[in-house]
Amino acid sequence: MDILDRQLMIRFHQERLYLPQQVDVAAELPPIDQHGIWYLVQADSPADAFNHLRQQLTGNTSCSHQRCRQCPVEVIAAGTWQHIMDLLTAEGSAPAAGRNVPDVRAPSWLPRWNEIHQGSHWTIPPS
Repeated sequence: MDILDRQLMIRFHQERLYLPQQVDVAAELPPIDQHGIWYLVQADSPADAFNHLRQQLTGNTSCSHQRCRQCPVEVIAAGTWQHIMDLLTAEGSAPAAGRNVPDVRAPSWLPRWNEIHQGSHWTIPPS
């Protein structure tokens, strides 16, 4: 796995910004989990990608550009899950075989999403 400049997918659906996923993991999601706007990003870490999009979605003008000046993140594309998969296929970088992984996260107290409130601020959902 590349440590720098990793491609990740992040879902924004019903005012929730979900944690980043590796492309091969997102490729195997069931249809119920494919809804929303998906972002294909290139970032040094999942936390960088998540924080960048969270700031962008809440209106932080410092993170409003495709290639952020403050974060080691580049937003490559945004659209439906299918749009992102089609883009990856056209580029020749679609995952050959997806991975169906268990629903875990580390550390386990980390929420699966943050709530984005009308583009003004974000909150962590109650446990």
